[in-house]
Amino acid sequence: MKKLIEKIKKLNNHGSSIVMVVVALGFIGIIIGALLSAAGSAYKLKVQNKNSKNNFYYVEQAMQEIYAGIGSNTIEEMKAAYAYTVENMVRFEPNIGTYITISDDEANEMFKDKFMQNILESDYFAQGDIALANALEGYISNDTVKLDKTKLSLQVESDRIVIKDVTLTRVQDYDKSSGAGTYVQTISTDIVISEPDFKVRFNNMVSDYSGIFEYALVGDMGVQIANNDGLNINGNVYASADYYNKTYNKKPADGESTVFDSTAKDSDGNPKYSFNLSPVTGKDPADLTDSSKGYMNKEKDSSGKNLTYDGENVYSMNSGLFMTNSNVTIIGDRVIVPGTVAVMDSSDLTVFGSSGEVSEVWADNIVLGGSTKITPKDPGDTSKGVNYEGSTALFGGDLYVRDDTELNAKGSNLTIHGSYYGYGNSTSKDTRVFVDTVNKSNFQIITNNGTVTTTENRGHYNSSSIVINGEYSKLDLSETKKLFLAGRAYIELSKKVDGKTSDDGKKYSETFTYAPTYENANKETVFVRDYKTAESISIKSNQVMYNITSLGTASKRTIGGKEYDVISLSGKPNAQLLFKKYFPEVIFGSNVPCVKEVVDSKEVYLIDFKNGYKLLNEIKDSTGTTYTTEQKTAATTALNGIDSENDYTLKFAMDYVEHVTNVAETELKDITTYDEFDAGTVVIGDTTPDPADVNNTAAKIYSSGAITTKNGSTFTMVTNNDGDVLNGLLGGNTYKDDYIYNPNDNTYSYAENAFLLSKDLETEYNYIKWNLDHNKEAVEEKAYVQSMITEKGESITPIHKYIIMSKVNKVFPTMNTVTGYKVFISNGDIKVADGSGIVIAKGDVDFSDKVESFEGMIIAGGKIYIGENLKSLVASPNVCRGVLRDLIVDGSDAAIEMLNVFKEYENYKADGTGGPGNVDNEQISIDTIDYSQVVSMTNWMKNVGGVY
Repeated sequence: MKKLIEKIKKLNNHGSSIVMVVVALGFIGIIIGALLSAAGSAYKLKVQNKNSKNNFYYVEQAMQEIYAGIGSNTIEEMKAAYAYTVENMVRFEPNIGTYITISDDEANEMFKDKFMQNILESDYFAQGDIALANALEGYISNDTVKLDKTKLSLQVESDRIVIKDVTLTRVQDYDKSSGAGTYVQTISTDIVISEPDFKVRFNNMVSDYSGIFEYALVGDMGVQIANNDGLNINGNVYASADYYNKTYNKKPADGESTVFDSTAKDSDGNPKYSFNLSPVTGKDPADLTDSSKGYMNKEKDSSGKNLTYDGENVYSMNSGLFMTNSNVTIIGDRVIVPGTVAVMDSSDLTVFGSSGEVSEVWADNIVLGGSTKITPKDPGDTSKGVNYEGSTALFGGDLYVRDDTELNAKGSNLTIHGSYYGYGNSTSKDTRVFVDTVNKSNFQIITNNGTVTTTENRGHYNSSSIVINGEYSKLDLSETKKLFLAGRAYIELSKKVDGKTSDDGKKYSETFTYAPTYENANKETVFVRDYKTAESISIKSNQVMYNITSLGTASKRTIGGKEYDVISLSGKPNAQLLFKKYFPEVIFGSNVPCVKEVVDSKEVYLIDFKNGYKLLNEIKDSTGTTYTTEQKTAATTALNGIDSENDYTLKFAMDYVEHVTNVAETELKDITTYDEFDAGTVVIGDTTPDPADVNNTAAKIYSSGAITTKNGSTFTMVTNNDGDVLNGLLGGNTYKDDYIYNPNDNTYSYAENAFLLSKDLETEYNYIKWNLDHNKEAVEEKAYVQSMITEKGESITPIHKYIIMSKVNKVFPTMNTVTGYKVFISNGDIKVADGSGIVIAKGDVDFSDKVESFEGMIIAGGKIYIGENLKSLVASPNVCRGVLRDLIVDGSDAAIEMLNVFKEYENYKADGTGGPGNVDNEQISIDTIDYSQVVSMTNWMKNVGGVY
C-alpha cells in the first residue's frame, strides 16, 4: 500500500490542467457571449423605448393642443353666456308694475342653458362632424401627427356634449442605430364638455338699472365739445339743454317732499314707483340773482364775463350736445338730447349704430350753425365768389326730432341715411319750464283776453320742419328711407340775425339776438309773433313769397264789419293775377289781408292766410244780406277744392312758384332765380326709381306742408297733388302705410292717423329720456313717467332713476379699485386727471390736458366739457359692473358709501345685505373659472406598435 502511494505521488498532472483551462475558458466565453448578447438586447430595447416615447410625446402634445383649443373656445362661450345672463336677469314685471331681478339660482340655470346652447351653436359644432374635425386638426402644431377624421363624431346628451373617438396617429421611420424601424403611435380619447356643476356669482354684479352703463356720457346740463379735431365716442350719449325743465334742481320748500310716488300701490300698500327727485346739480336756480351766481358756462362773453344759462347766448340756446370747431364720431345705439344737437363752427358730426344696429337720435332740435370757413375757389373755377365750408352732419340711423332741424350756417351739409320723424305738430304743447335766468318772452307769448291770461308757444317749439337758412347748403335726403314731417316752417320774426365776415376774410359768422316785443304808439308792450309758412321743408328765400311789404301801400280795410290790415296791389297787374285767385277782387278789392309785425322798428306785412280763409268761409256760408250774391259766388269759387287753411296756404305756395316761373312780371320776386340768396341744394330720393338700379332709393314722404326741393337754380315745390311723392297726410290728418311706431313692441305697424303717430312718438320720447332705452313691456312705467311730466312740467332726468343724488353730499376721496379702475364722486366739480372708471358729479366734469382716453361712464348734474386733447370715450358696462363688484369686495365704509349712491345698492351693507342679493362665498367669479372645470378627457387609450 505504501508503495502504491509513493508511486502515485510520482505521477505528472500537466495534461489535465490544460484541459481544465480550456474548459474553463470556454465556459467563461459562453458567459461573456451571453452577457454581450443581453447587453445588446438591452440597448436595443432602450433605443426602441426612447423612439416610442418620442413618438408618444408628439402625439400627446397634439392631443393637449386640441384639448386646450376646445377649452379656450369653451371659456369664450362661457363668458358670452355670462354676459347674456347679466343683461337678461332683470325684467319688467307688468303684474306688479316694477323691475325685478331673477334669483341667483334662476340666473345660474339661465347661464348653464345659454352656455350649452352657445357651444352647440358655435361655428365648428354647428356645422357637422367634418367641420368639427377640420377645426380640431387646426389646433395641431406638428404636421406629422394626424387626426383620424373618419372616427370622430359628436354626441349630445342632456347635460354634456361629447366629442367621441378623437384619434391621433403618428407614423415615423427611425433609420439609425439598432432601434431602426417604423414606429406607429396612436392615442384615442373622448373629450367631454359638461354643464357647469358650480355656481357663478351674479348677485354682486347685477344692475336693475343697467341701461345707464351703456352710456359714455350723461350730462344733465349738456355736453360741450370744443376745438377737438378727432373725438371718437363709442357708446350712447345723453345730453340735456341747460336752460329749461330743471325744476327738480330747486331746493324743496320747508315740509315739501322730494320723493315722487306712484298713485298705484303694491299688495303691501306701498307705491309701485318711488323716486327721490332731489337736485342733481349743486347749482340751485333759487340762488340766481345775477350772472355772478347760479348756472355758469365756462365760455365768456366779449367783456370776459361768464355766460349764463339763459337760452339766448349761442352756447345756451343750442345747449344739449354742442360742438364747436370739432370733428366727432359717435358709434352708439342711442343719442338722446332733450335739447339741441348743435354742430357749430365748421364742425363735423357722424353718428352710426354699433355692431350693425341702427342708431337712434332723439332730440328737440338739430342745428348746423355758427361760423363758416371761407376758402378761395379752385384755380380752374371761374365762377364768382368763394367756397364756404360750414358744419356737416351724417346720421347713419333714424332721427326723431320733436321740433325743427335747421341748416343755418353757410355751406352746411346734412345727410340722413335712415328715416326722419319730425313729429311735433301745431297741436303739441310746449310745457318747458325755464330756469330763472331766461327771458321767457323769447320763447312764449303772453296774451290777455279780458281777464284771462294765456301763454302761447313761439315759432318752432311746437312744430317740426326742416329749414335751410344758410346759403350754399345741402340737405341730402337721397338715401333717406322715410320722411315724416308733422309740422310747418316758421319765419322767426322775433329773432334778429346779423352776419359778418372776419377782417382776414377767412370766416363768416352770424349772431342772433332776440326782439320778442316792441312798444306801440300807446306805450303798450306788444309781442312779435313768428309766422308759419306753407312748407315742411323750406328754403329761406321762399320767405319772400309771404312778405309783401314792398308790393304796395299799407292801409286798413273793413270787410263784413271787421277791420283788416291790407296791402294794396293797385297798379300791379301781374301780382293781382296771382292773388285774386285767393283774395277775390269783389271782396278784397285790389288788396291782400296782412299780418303786421314790427321787426327792428320797421313794419313788416305778411300774407294773412288765417283770416283770409276764415273770411271766405264766412262769406260762402252766410245767409244774411251782409255780403252780396257776387261775393258769395266769388268766395265759393276761391275755396273750390280747398278743405282747410292748410290746403289754402299750400295751394298758394304752389301757384306762386309756378307763377313766377312762367309769367313775365316785375312785381314779384322770382324765388326760382333769386340772385340775392343761393339756397344750395335739397335732394330727395328718386320717387320713380329704376328697379335695376340698386343705388336708387325711393323716399316715402309724409308731410303736413309742401316740400321744397332745389337743384341748381331750379326750385320745385311738391304737395299731395304729386301722388308719387306725397300721400294722404297733406290732405288732412290721415295717411296709409305700414309704419307707425308702436312703443309697446318697438315696431312699426299700420296706422291711419298721423296725429296718433306724433302722439306715440312724444310718449316714447318722454319715456326714453327717463329710461334711456325702450321697453316694450313698460306700459305701467310709461304711465308713471307721463304722470311725473304732468305734475313736474317735463322736469325729468334719467339721473334720478339710476343715481341717488341726495347721497352725493360731499367730495368723496377717489377710490382706486383692485382692477385698476377709479371711482370719482363729488357734490362739486370734477376734473378727471387720469384713469378710467365711473365719474359722478353734481357739478361740471372736464378733463386735464394729459387725458387722451377714458373708459367707463361719466354722469354730471352740470355740464360735461371736452377739450382738444381727449380723443376716445368708451362706454363699458363690464367696467361699470366690475367697479360695483370691486366696491363690494373692498367692503370698507368708504366703498360701501360710494356703492350706496347707486339706486339698486342704496341700502347695501358690508355684510352683503340690503342690496340686489346676498353674496354666496361658495360661488365663484367668472374671472377665476378654468376650462378644466368643464372640459375633460375620458376613455383615454394608447397603442404602441412597430417593425423592428
